[in-house]
Amino acid sequence: MDPEDQAETEPETELTEENEEISTSDSSIDEPQETEEDAESIFKRTIKETLERLQNLPTAAQEMEVPTIKKGIKDVYTKLCKALNVPTSSTFLNGVETKAMDFSYQCIGSLGIIAVTKALVPCQSVETLNLSYNQIGAKSLPAITSLLQINEHITSLSLVCNAINKNSLEPLRNLIAACYWVKVLDLSDNNLGDEEFIEIAVNLAKVDKTKELNLSKNDAGPGCGSAFGVPMSKCSELEHLDLSYNHFEEGSSGLFGALKNSNLKYLNFSKNGINDEAMEALAKGLRGNKTLQRLDISSNCITNKGARVLAPSLKKCSTLEIIQLGNNEFQGQGSSAILSGLGENVKILDIKGMSVNLKFVQTLAKYEKAGRDVKVIYGSEIRYDVLPRSSQPVAESTEDEVLTESSAMVFVQRLADEKGLSLKHIFRDIHAKFINQKTEEALQNAEEGRKKDEKERVVHMTTDEFARALSASNLAVQKAKAVEVANAFSAEGHVNMFEMIQKVKWRPDDLAAKPKSKKKPSPKDKKKDKSKDKKKK
Repeated sequence: MDPEDQAETEPETELTEENEEISTSDSSIDEPQETEEDAESIFKRTIKETLERLQNLPTAAQEMEVPTIKKGIKDVYTKLCKALNVPTSSTFLNGVETKAMDFSYQCIGSLGIIAVTKALVPCQSVETLNLSYNQIGAKSLPAITSLLQINEHITSLSLVCNAINKNSLEPLRNLIAACYWVKVLDLSDNNLGDEEFIEIAVNLAKVDKTKELNLSKNDAGPGCGSAFGVPMSKCSELEHLDLSYNHFEEGSSGLFGALKNSNLKYLNFSKNGINDEAMEALAKGLRGNKTLQRLDISSNCITNKGARVLAPSLKKCSTLEIIQLGNNEFQGQGSSAILSGLGENVKILDIKGMSVNLKFVQTLAKYEKAGRDVKVIYGSEIRYDVLPRSSQPVAESTEDEVLTESSAMVFVQRLADEKGLSLKHIFRDIHAKFINQKTEEALQNAEEGRKKDEKERVVHMTTDEFARALSASNLAVQKAKAVEVANAFSAEGHVNMFEMIQKVKWRPDDLAAKPKSKKKPSPKDKKKDKSKDKKKK
């Protein structure tokens, strides 16, 4: 190539080099943008692949996670027991995996409960926690309260017989406020009083999540009736309420009055000293209630008068299925009134220990013929329909009526029939006790050297003696009425018990209760027995 041509070409090469530099510089500017886009896409792709891998992982990873949590709970509990210097409970260590943990009768104490509650804070398996009979006391309730505030899996809590006692308003208030997830709460047998009952009712109405509440075997009295009943009726979720073994007595009227506004399905009010005065309030409550299925007011002080007031309302409460009225004070007529007042949905009527009359038996027979599926549990049957009671009609005696000898006999006979007792046996017992008493007095007089008065007759009781004996007998006649009966039976200030016993007629039940006398062998039989013995010898 010529030098001129080479010279001409060199600038071109220079230009091309400059262009290359420019292009390289431009490329150097663009290259970082391309790498950033690639890194972002790579990052997104990596995240997507990682998520897919995590979704396709086997369930073994989840299974491995559970033992580590349980192991941690046990470790926490063991360390806390060592720090508090309390013995560990094998029930706790073996029950972490279960839904129901039963710590009853474990002697946990006020320090041991701290270890239990702190260890159960992260536990997600336990649902029912039973801490009954541990004498925890009111001072340990804050530990249980803190557990309930954090652990929402505990739905049933039992604190039976833990010596919470009275003057425990603030701990109870905080405990009830923490029962947001608790559906079943048992505080029975803790000697709680009126103030504690009212505090529980007021705070439960604020939470309104509890379905079952047991406050039996406490010391609530008549003073907290309406103050307790009104807020309890505002607990719309409450279905099961047990108030047995308390002392509401006449204060039960306040609670019965609020029954019409409640959604209760089960109410246990047995052994509370309820009398006839509360039956009117209970009748009104039952008429307005549309949810109650089971009512237990057994072992109270309800007489025939109260039974007759209550009976019509049983049919008005159409949801009632089980009625328990056993071991009250009504008999015969009261039992018949209750049976006649049953609604169509009643499946069980329990009046065990209560005697019934002829009308009751006839009504029950009608139910059976009509095909009503009702089971009736009752005591003895008064069978005065087999033998006539008396030629005179039996009627309710008024207070102003003056008893004659015949009407007095009808009165005591009716009283014995209503209580399912034998009047003849009662009179014989009264006479036997009187004879024994007079015999002992005669022996004492003989030992002291006193002379016996020939005019004294042991077989005759004075009017006052017979009246006192009639009141002390199983008839339990009121003192004023017993005096009237004694005056009607007396002649010249004395009651001839031999004549009175003969006037009382035997009944079928009396004959069944009469002890069978063993036949004594006749003299001929004795001689035969002796001759047989001689032959054997």
